[in-house]
Amino acid sequence: MLCSIPRTTQDGKKDALVPTVSDDGSLVAFDCDQPLLAIHISNDYHTYLFRRSSGVVTMVDKTPQGLEGDDSGGFPSISGDGTRVAFESDATNLLGEGMDSNDAADIFLYDVSTGEITRVSTSFNNKLIGGNFDSLMASIDRDGTHVAFSSQADNLCNPGLYSTPGQPDTINVYRATIGSDGTTSSMMMISQRQRG
Repeated sequence: MLCSIPRTTQDGKKDALVPTVSDDGSLVAFDCDQPLLAIHISNDYHTYLFRRSSGVVTMVDKTPQGLEGDDSGGFPSISGDGTRVAFESDATNLLGEGMDSNDAADIFLYDVSTGEITRVSTSFNNKLIGGNFDSLMASIDRDGTHVAFSSQADNLCNPGLYSTPGQPDTINVYRATIGSDGTTSSMMMISQRQRG
């Protein structure tokens, strides 16, 4: 079954990549630079969700107003139960205008039932602020309650864990615990030295 059906014949030479599937095979998320929907007007890659039962395709990385993100999004990971999709994006408008000003790639979470987007890679001190450097390569667990990702940011956990705060020159692995509302309730640095 083809999940990434081009809207026009001119779109056929573009790519659909990085698929991820729910445990029962009913949902497939993937990256695509083909404008599968009318709101996809740029040449950026965006994350799409395909529902096998209906054949309906939805853009995941879109604004609260239903427009495409203003930069590329991708590398999705869908939870085994199909309730949430984690993905990375450089876009600044997925949370609404003025809500994302960290000038870095972030990890976001898409709620499949509501379409709501929340940010996973948030500051240790202020959940409204994102990481101060790029966060990438999200991986979500079966029930959508934990998201692992890599990040060069040094403000995601207790500052005492970082050897050179303010100089984000090391990539670490994190595990975020996700609350019922889709927001990050706690963050753990996985790639710690012994004894932290």
